[in-house]
Amino acid sequence: MNTPPQGLASLWIYLLPFLHLSGCILISVAQLVSGWQYLIVFDFPFSILIVGATWRFDYPLFWFGIFGTAWWYFLSLGARSLIRRIL
Repeated sequence: MNTPPQGLASLWIYLLPFLHLSGCILISVAQLVSGWQYLIVFDFPFSILIVGATWRFDYPLFWFGIFGTAWWYFLSLGARSLIRRIL
């Protein structure tokens, strides 16, 4: 079976975290209050922990962006590891 080159396969790891961080930046810059609801639903179940831990801080969207992006990065690493074991 043909596998993609190692460099291309490594780029996919950063796609989901990049999209999450871009969404957080967009919500912050555009001041979209309803954007929070979409992020919380999108990051479920980890969003429950993030919102609970960061709500008391001054900038919860900042911490939500940091921890949520890390969450998606670790999910991507886990998916890559799982795919490598299967293939």
